[in-house]
Amino acid sequence: MDEGMELSGRQIAESAFSDIESFFYRSAKFRVRREYGQSNMKSHAMCSGSGERMRIRLSQDFCEFQAASISDYMFILIVLCHELAHYLNNHNSHADKEKLDSIAVEARADHFGAQIFMTLLTFGNKTQKSIQGYQSDMTQKALIGAIAVAINDAYEKLFKPSDSSMYPDPEHRAKLLIVGCLSFFNRYFRPLPEGFAISFLVTVIRVARFVQNTDGEKQLAAGEIIQNRIHEVHREIESKARFRLDGVKFVYGYFLSANFDQTIEERKAYKGKLDQMIGSWGILNGDQT
Repeated sequence: MDEGMELSGRQIAESAFSDIESFFYRSAKFRVRREYGQSNMKSHAMCSGSGERMRIRLSQDFCEFQAASISDYMFILIVLCHELAHYLNNHNSHADKEKLDSIAVEARADHFGAQIFMTLLTFGNKTQKSIQGYQSDMTQKALIGAIAVAINDAYEKLFKPSDSSMYPDPEHRAKLLIVGCLSFFNRYFRPLPEGFAISFLVTVIRVARFVQNTDGEKQLAAGEIIQNRIHEVHREIESKARFRLDGVKFVYGYFLSANFDQTIEERKAYKGKLDQMIGSWGILNGDQT
């Protein structure tokens, strides 16, 4: 890391916003509306308003935060990408009909936020340049390690302390970040290589203690219910207000899209295919240490 290199939350956000905007054709005139240094906010960042008045608001604490390491940078980026997920999916246009709606929307923001996060790390010119300021010779192993630390920080500092019933449980949220990253990798590599996936998962498991403390059966049952509601909510949003991805360049849209028009049977078939592939890997059978 370069001596004295510390970027503020505002600088990190500006790089990310600029990169996201560059993923769209100029003719789309896409811009992320944002407000910096907001006081009296209950959270560090939030997506407010709806329609043309929707914007991302960043607190004074968020803007002044100094990222002293790559993992600090990624932690801030995870927080920001959660709000970008709300923004791009036009979540504020949805009015909750039941308690599960909010949980489903927040679950989608965690998962899709991780996809945005990885898309920025992989294709965002300003984001990459900023990270190289911390370490110019970034290796794949170091990058994965920093991502694992950032995911654990999100769990320990944000998800676990929260007592809001509007979100999935903390362990579920953290796992959605992991799955969101894997979703990106699966699209990037087409398909996801076993060796890379195992390396990523082993690194996260070693760093993130929440993985061992999760009730797998409970998570699967709750996850299925939430996933079904995610599709229902997003089909409704897209039928009324569309997602904010019109004019996105194809190469980036490929990583920022979702198939909300799939039937339950199609989703189960796809999940079964992934379960079969991942179930054959040694990491789930105790072969990796």
